[in-house]
Amino acid sequence: MFLGRDAHPATVSLCDDVPADALRPIDLTHDLGWMVHGPDFSDRGRLRFFRAQMMRGIIAVPPPGSPEIYG
Repeated sequence: MFLGRDAHPATVSLCDDVPADALRPIDLTHDLGWMVHGPDFSDRGRLRFFRAQMMRGIIAVPPPGSPEIYG
């Protein structure tokens, strides 16, 4: 997994010892603008984008092939 691009590798894991009240969504909604969804290797690696919206602290990333992905 990468954070933003391949120059920023990341490891993600579940946190079992986090208090339940710390897992609540934050009360923040914001338009984050265009974000890279990923490359389309069937089109010479051309990048695909989606309009990122954070709703109450959650960013939903559309699945591959979704009409919300442009590029």
